[in-house]
Amino acid sequence: MTKRKRARPAPQKQPYELAAEAMTAAGQEPKGHHLVPRFYLERWAVNDRIRVTDMVNDRRTFELSPSKAARVNDFYRSEDHEAGDQSPVVYEAWLSEIEGKAAGVIAQILEDGINSMSAQQHSDLCHFLGMQITRTHAARIGRRSVATHGLAHLSADGHDGALRQFLVKLGREPTPQAVRDMRNQLPDMIADPMKFPLSRMEDLRMSSISGGHAAIFIGNRNFAIYETTRALITCDEPVIELAEDMGVHPEIGALWGAPIYVFPLDPHHVLAMFRRDLPAPGPIELTTAETLELNAVIAGSARHYAFSRPSDKLATKIYLPPPAPPGASQIHKNPADATSELIQFWTPKRWHGDERAPVRPVEHWWPAVVPSPPIPTPDEREMMKRQSRER
Repeated sequence: MTKRKRARPAPQKQPYELAAEAMTAAGQEPKGHHLVPRFYLERWAVNDRIRVTDMVNDRRTFELSPSKAARVNDFYRSEDHEAGDQSPVVYEAWLSEIEGKAAGVIAQILEDGINSMSAQQHSDLCHFLGMQITRTHAARIGRRSVATHGLAHLSADGHDGALRQFLVKLGREPTPQAVRDMRNQLPDMIADPMKFPLSRMEDLRMSSISGGHAAIFIGNRNFAIYETTRALITCDEPVIELAEDMGVHPEIGALWGAPIYVFPLDPHHVLAMFRRDLPAPGPIELTTAETLELNAVIAGSARHYAFSRPSDKLATKIYLPPPAPPGASQIHKNPADATSELIQFWTPKRWHGDERAPVRPVEHWWPAVVPSPPIPTPDEREMMKRQSRER
């Protein structure tokens, strides 16, 4: 007698999946989404108003409610959504769940201190911060810029193999004419990475995966909260890397190597995240000068908007150089193999190359000499391998 195979039970749906289904069934799929969460912007609100400053178009400044500020229609919509793909609405509901957990954690640590977090709350906060790095406009541009520069380097000197493989990946026939057309489009895609043909669904997938990877690196950092004398501003890219010289692209940076990351929590508190080999200095209140310096870093990190209390127009007055190009790359000789080369990709920051860029912002946070980053932990090495494969 042949035994019948038992049918596997259907996987239990997560609360965010049920919430997404309910929204779709009720015809209430959200059309807009905040670039930074509403609960976060509300921390700068006075009488339900915050000041928004356009850091790209002549520092135009105006007041809005947190519910309307930094809101973009169809930010997660996808015309290329196919059956079997995860719905963008599911992504939005999942992200809302992450933000909801983080809102409670941030309120708690502001009230009871950084050490009041449980292990789960620490994980929830790190996941939120990781996603806040990987879901933004700058992250979207960065992903496309890296891909475009990589394709340009691999297809240099008339090498068409990478272009043919890319066309196949896009589902196109790699005819000689299609390869020539793709090659001719590369300069435009380098100038404007959003022209790179990355589908919205693939973008959401990469955002969610890389956000989880970022959370691992953030979780290995030393956290501390500092009060400020003067009010802080924030921006649409609020998880910010600090470098000793903000005018120079660091050779080793990002979430593994950068000495310090910051995240403004409210107008008078900032979360500083120190590399795991750098102990967090004591809770010294930032002076007015230090806070102004930090505000200059925050303003320079804005992709488009800075946010502040309604009465605070500092973002209109801070000196900033022009916006940076969308991406950059450089070829290095491989020190381990003289016959090969290494290609470095990065997203230039607005302060890069400017002689007035902040140096060692918030001086007392920095050791006299910043050591080289420690050897990656096993989980960090695994994340690095995964990131390399995904690229």
